[in-house]
Amino acid sequence: MAAPSAATLGVIAISIVLVAGFYIGSRLNRLSARDRANWLRTALRGLGTEPRFSPLGSFGFSTTADWLDGPIRRLSITTLFLPRELPPVWVLRLALGQSDALTLRATLAAALSFEGDALDPRSDYGRRAERNLPPAWKRAREGGRLLAAPSEAALNRLRMALGPVTEEGPVQQIISIRRSAPQLLVTVSAPASEAATIGDIQTVRGLAEALVGVQNRG
Repeated sequence: MAAPSAATLGVIAISIVLVAGFYIGSRLNRLSARDRANWLRTALRGLGTEPRFSPLGSFGFSTTADWLDGPIRRLSITTLFLPRELPPVWVLRLALGQSDALTLRATLAAALSFEGDALDPRSDYGRRAERNLPPAWKRAREGGRLLAAPSEAALNRLRMALGPVTEEGPVQQIISIRRSAPQLLVTVSAPASEAATIGDIQTVRGLAEALVGVQNRG
């Protein structure tokens, strides 16, 4: 019986590496999902609500929380993981500057009469969102952030809402404000600790309070 060729041995070795990578990567994402769900549970319970969780396979999970009062009525959070079970794709995504991410969608206590976006063009999500901005929107670069809105008036109201929150809080890759629910969408790199998770949730709540305040001031 002839010995396997070098090409066959190479295919076998690559297959073993890919299978092992799939198992290890899936395990890492499951462990990360467990930790991040616990962190979100702690953060949201601290704001007086009991969150609900739904799995999204190995890609992540979703979280929903409701309030009867306060600036946010419903908060939906999608936690998405990089594809660690596919090592070549994972490495490529890392090389492109991508990371695990949280997208938070908040339905506010008040309807908004303005809209706009604040993007971090240094992040992969921010760059992609910048390419999809309406061409007619007004734009302004302030620090490392790009602000965009349909008019100068909306741009000023966006500045008023963002000012007290984004200067000291964690860096948001995308902040989108819309007239219809969910009026607030924030995408951030997934926090690496319980304390950071609590900080992200508090930042979104603070931004919601600022938006409702700007709206009420007219």
